[in-house]
Amino acid sequence: MGKREKDIELLIFDCDGVLVDSEGIACTVRADILSAAGYRITPEQVRKRFTGWAAKDLIRSAWDDGYPLLVATVGPLGPNIAPKGSMIAYDDDHLAWWERSKKGVLDNLGHDARVCIMYANFKAQRDGVLESGFIRFFGKVELIESGPVRDKVFSMLLPREQTHVGADTGIAALVRIEKALDARGKAII
Repeated sequence: MGKREKDIELLIFDCDGVLVDSEGIACTVRADILSAAGYRITPEQVRKRFTGWAAKDLIRSAWDDGYPLLVATVGPLGPNIAPKGSMIAYDDDHLAWWERSKKGVLDNLGHDARVCIMYANFKAQRDGVLESGFIRFFGKVELIESGPVRDKVFSMLLPREQTHVGADTGIAALVRIEKALDARGKAII
């Protein structure tokens, strides 16, 4: 290496949203461009439709919005479908729920960890957030009875789930998403 006349004293790497957040500005610019081209859209609609994973917000409020997620499992006694009001997007690769009932779903998961989680929301379809109004998540569940992941899932739950009867003895069910498809079989993520 050659000799430097001046050593670098400070080097800053800024990931968007740390020092500067350009998302709001970008959404406004996109809304202006699209509206000028005849596609009327607000910056908030641009953010919901084109930024990040909109399904995270939809999943978090699914139960309260009247669109509960359904978990399908299969075991020795056959299939089971159960609503899960505690479903959350744990991160970009995982969904999670808080298993309180410890009944049919848990029995089936002891036999086969594969699940299909169905989310249907026709309002989101009409609003242009979900193209088909459906998402089917496929993956395998890991049941976590103690430790930091269990604690993190619990901390991410809505207060109504944290205070629900049986919440204190619940189990975190962490689903690694292998694929997510819309109603037409198109990959979502």
